[in-house]
Amino acid sequence: MDRVRRGKAIFKLNYGIAVGRNVRISLNIQYVVNPSNFPQPRARKQSGNILAFGLRISVNIAGLMGMLTMK
Repeated sequence: MDRVRRGKAIFKLNYGIAVGRNVRISLNIQYVVNPSNFPQPRARKQSGNILAFGLRISVNIAGLMGMLTMK
């Protein structure tokens, strides 16, 4: 039986690149080892490791419209 463990480790890799003056794309990869069972506190088995991907696009709309913006 695979018991629930208390320890958890998260490894993250983040990278961002400016596509233009007012547009930025950020990529995120996370690997979680021994994730907690917080949503299921009475779980009897350990959840499997998690590999998650994320993407964020940031757009400065005021900058695109030619307005002054704070940096």
